[in-house]
Amino acid sequence: RLNCWFDVPSHKKTVAIWPKSGYSNNDPSIDKRSPNNQWWHGLYVDLISLGYKVAQLGFSDIITTVYPVLDLRHLSLWDSIVYSLGCDVCLGTDSGSSWIINSYGMRHITLFTNYQNGHLANETAYCPVNYLGNGIVLYGKGGINNITKDSVLMSIGLLNS
Repeated sequence: RLNCWFDVPSHKKTVAIWPKSGYSNNDPSIDKRSPNNQWWHGLYVDLISLGYKVAQLGFSDIITTVYPVLDLRHLSLWDSIVYSLGCDVCLGTDSGSSWIINSYGMRHITLFTNYQNGHLANETAYCPVNYLGNGIVLYGKGGINNITKDSVLMSIGLLNS
């Protein structure tokens, strides 16, 4: 559990998205743990059409240049976390940034699949725990891209209600 001892600016009607797990483009688990760019592009389109601003954080390539996305990939990890805490909701995978954001009790959706060989029991063991219960884990059975965008949008609605 972490407490905010710092000021958090508010970013209304904004979804902070950390689209890729891992910490570099050389991490071989990224493709198993993170939805592909086509999946993310579709979600960005849906979120923007619903009136949300999309802020992309983390190290990965920008997902789309077609729609207005706040490109915050240049921020440090600390500044990225602070920005995320001021958003309506955060969305990411089972990566370190998701663990940090959930430790603050922030509204967070974790996209997850059992990407480890032999990981057949207790499938959510790698998922971040949100100490305030403000976290939703969406499990992609058979692969991370099997998580529906509708389930993400519904989860955003639940966390913001």
